[in-house]
Amino acid sequence: MGKDFLSLQSCFGYHTDLHLSEKDLDAGTRAIPDELEECLQGIAPDWVQVDCKGHRGYTSWFSKVPEASIAPHLAHDAVAAWCEAARRQNIQLIGHYSSFLDLAAALRHPEWMAVPAPGYVRSEPLDITDAWMCPRSEYFDKLMIPQLIELAVDYRLDGVWIDGDSWGFRGCWCERCKAEFTRRTGIAEIPDKPGCDHWPQWYRFQQDSYLECTLHSIRTVKAAAPDFRICCNWLESSRYPMQKDLPIDWISGDVAPRWVLEHLHFEVRWLANRKKPWDLMSWGHLGEPDFHLKTPDMLCQEAAPVIAAGGRYIFCENIVGVRSSQQVPWRMRQFRRVRDFVKEHASYCRDSEGVPEIALLHDRSPKQNCWNPGDKLIICTGAACSMLLDNHYGVDVLDIRMLLPRLGEFPVVVVPEINALRPELVDALKAYVETGGRLLVSGVDNIADFGADYFGFDHWRVETESPLRGRTWYFSAEKDATPLYFLSNGADGCFPLASPKWGLGTAAPDAAGAEELFASYVPEESATGLAAFCMKRHGRGMAAAIPADLFAGYFRHYCLPEARRFLGRVLKRLLPERAVEVEAPTVVDVMFRRKDGSLLIHLLNRNSGIATCPNRVMVDEIPPVGPVALLIRLEARPASVRLLPADREIDYEWLPSGEKAGNALVTVPSIRIFETVMVRPGRC
Repeated sequence: MGKDFLSLQSCFGYHTDLHLSEKDLDAGTRAIPDELEECLQGIAPDWVQVDCKGHRGYTSWFSKVPEASIAPHLAHDAVAAWCEAARRQNIQLIGHYSSFLDLAAALRHPEWMAVPAPGYVRSEPLDITDAWMCPRSEYFDKLMIPQLIELAVDYRLDGVWIDGDSWGFRGCWCERCKAEFTRRTGIAEIPDKPGCDHWPQWYRFQQDSYLECTLHSIRTVKAAAPDFRICCNWLESSRYPMQKDLPIDWISGDVAPRWVLEHLHFEVRWLANRKKPWDLMSWGHLGEPDFHLKTPDMLCQEAAPVIAAGGRYIFCENIVGVRSSQQVPWRMRQFRRVRDFVKEHASYCRDSEGVPEIALLHDRSPKQNCWNPGDKLIICTGAACSMLLDNHYGVDVLDIRMLLPRLGEFPVVVVPEINALRPELVDALKAYVETGGRLLVSGVDNIADFGADYFGFDHWRVETESPLRGRTWYFSAEKDATPLYFLSNGADGCFPLASPKWGLGTAAPDAAGAEELFASYVPEESATGLAAFCMKRHGRGMAAAIPADLFAGYFRHYCLPEARRFLGRVLKRLLPERAVEVEAPTVVDVMFRRKDGSLLIHLLNRNSGIATCPNRVMVDEIPPVGPVALLIRLEARPASVRLLPADREIDYEWLPSGEKAGNALVTVPSIRIFETVMVRPGRC
C-alpha cells in the first residue's frame, strides 16, 4: 500500500491517539472510511499511525484472538475503516499497540503481571502505569504476538509502533524471574533495590529479560509477516541506548507536550547517528487538562530540528472528549499548515549528512542502575548539548559504539561527567589526541581515569565536602556538604558552581593555560590560586579538563549564561579556528549538514515572544531574530550562496587575501523559524 513510509521521500506523518476504555460509549461510531478519507485528503500525510490497542488494553478492531479485550461499546471496526481510507489514498498505515502495559489483560490474568520490587505499592484500583507484564508470562505468546500477526496478515497493516515497551517495563520479582536469575548467576539472594548486594547483576538480568522478550516477539511476528515493519517507542533512543543493533526497522519516540525544544534539539543529534531510519513525534496538543491544540508556528518550531537533521516528523493528535474516531476538520486545517512547512524544508534536508565538529559522548555507564537510564544521563549530557548549541557549535551525540569508528572525523570530543569511563575509550581518546584531536573532559571521576597530570594539573587533591558546611548563609539557611566555588564570568565578576566533587590543583608549568577559582562572590578577596580548567598538549593535539561537574551544575544552577560563556572561552582556547565561525543570538541553533557536495548551514530560531513558564506553555509568537554572521572557510570562492527555502541568491563578501584569506562572510538579516544557507563549492 503506497510508497514506503521509511523512504527518503517520506517526511510527514500523522498519529491519531485514542487508548479506548470500557467507558467509551461512542467508540468507533465515526470510524467510517469516507470520513477518514476526507481527513487524509485534507492533511495529506506520508503515513498514518492509528490506535489499535492502548495502555488500557482494549482493541479498536474486532480481534479474533481468544484472549483479546475488545472495547465493549465498539460500534465499527476502526482499524478496518482506517485501512480502507488509507488504501484509497495510497498511504501506508501503521498500528499503535501497547505491549508491556495492558490494564485489561492484567485484570483478566493477574498472573501475567510483573511482581514489583518489594515495598512498591500498586494503586487501588489498578492504574495503567502499574499494569506492566512479566517478560516470562504467557501474555506475549497468547495475546500480543497473535494480535500483531492478525494486524499484519489479516488487516495487512504495513507496520506497528509499539508503545509502553522500553519505558513501561520496570523489572519483575516473581518466582519465575528470581529462579531464572539464580540459575543464570548462581546467586540465591535477590536484591530489593539499588545499593543492595548483587544489584548490578540483577539489574542487568532484568534488562536482558526485557530484550529477550522483545526479540522473541519481533522474530515470531516477522516469521509470519516478513515485510511487517516494527518499531519500539524510544528503544535505541538516547533514553534507552542499546549496546548492539536490534532488529527494529526504525527508531521513534514521542516527546512530552510542553517545553519540548531542548529535548528535540538533543535527541535529533543522537538519532541522526544511529544508522537507521528515524522520526520524532511531538504532541500536537498541550496535554492535560484540555488537550488544546498548539499553534501551527509552535509545531513548526518543533518540527524544524527534526527535519534539519534529516529525520521524519510526526505529530500526535488526541482530542479530549472525542472518543468516536472522528477527526476534527478545523484541527486538520491547522495541521495542514505544519505539513506544508515540513514538506518545503524536507525537500533539501532529507538524505543529507552531518558535518562533524563536536562529538558529545552519551554512553551508559557500567554503574547505571535505574529503569530509565537515559534520565540520569541526559541531566549532564543534555545540559552539555544545550551549552554547546547556545555557543553555536555543531554537535553530534554518540555512544562509544558509534563514536570509536569515527573518532578521527571530529575536531573536538566532549566527555561530560558520566563517570566510570571504559578503559578502551580512555586509550582511544589518548590516541585521538596524539594524532591531532582536541579533547574536553568534565568531572573529577572522568579526570581520574586519565590522571590529573594528563590535563596539566599540578598539586592535585579532591574535595568532597564543603569547608563551609554548616555556615549560615542567609538567616537560617545553612550551607550543605556540596562544595561550592565560583568561576570567572569573563569580565570582572563570577558565578557559582556546586559540584559533589572538586578537583583542586594548580596549572603545571607545561599546561597551556587556566582561569582561577574563587571562594566567594567577592573575587577580589577570595582568589584561591587554583585552576578552573587546564589544558595540555600531547603530540599534535590538546586535552583539556574542567575539575567539577560543570554540566550537571549548569542544570542545577538555573542554566546561568555565565556558565555557557565560560564553556565558550574554554572551547575557543581548545579550538581557536573553526570551519564556520558563527555570530548569532543565543536562541539560534546552528546545524551543519552536507548534501550533493553543497554545505548546508541550518539556522533555527528557538525564540518565543512571550516567555514560557509553568502556567504559560503555548508559544503563540515567534519573533524573527538576527542578524546572523557566518565566516565560512573555503578552498575557493563558492559557485553560489543561496538562502533556502526561498531559493534566492544571498550577498556575501569574499576575503581572498590577508589574514582571513579564503573566507566567505555571509550575513543573514533575520531568521523567522528555519532558514538555510546553502554554499555550492567553487573550483580551486
